[in-house]
Amino acid sequence: MNNEDQKKTEFAVFCIENTAARLGISGTVVYQELKSLDGIRLFLFPSYNALHTQSKDYIVDETLQFIHKNASDFQDKKVNVDVNPLVNDTLLQMKYSRIINLLAERLTISNERALDLFYNSDTYLYMSQKRYHLHNMSDAYLVDEILLEVQSK
Repeated sequence: MNNEDQKKTEFAVFCIENTAARLGISGTVVYQELKSLDGIRLFLFPSYNALHTQSKDYIVDETLQFIHKNASDFQDKKVNVDVNPLVNDTLLQMKYSRIINLLAERLTISNERALDLFYNSDTYLYMSQKRYHLHNMSDAYLVDEILLEVQSK
C-alpha cells in the first residue's frame, strides 16, 4: 500500500467522523450512507487533493452536500454518542486510519474494503462510544480483534 492510499484513507475517516460529530450520530451511519452512494470511491478518495487543505467545516459541508444531493431520503439517525473529555477525537481518528491501513495491509485488500470491515465491526462501535478503553490498546491488537470478529461471523 502506498503513502497516497494511506493519506486518502485518513481523509475519508476524517470526513466520516467529523460529519458524524456535527450531526450527533455514529460514524457507522455516515459510513453506511456514503457506502450506499459509492461515495468513498466516487467522492471522498477523488476529492482528497482538492479538499484536504480546506477547513474542517468546509470539508464537512462538502460531505453533507454530496450526501444530500445523492440521497434525498437521508435521515439523521440519532444514536447515543458518548463524550469523554479525556479522549482526543483527532488522535482517535488517526488511530482509526492506522487500523484501517493495517487491516488492508494484513489482509491484502483495498483500503475501501478495509473501511467497510472497520466501520461494520463491534470494535469500531465500542471505540467510537469510548467503551472498554479500547482506544488505549495497540493498533495491532485492535486489528486482531476485528479479524476475530470477521472469522466468527
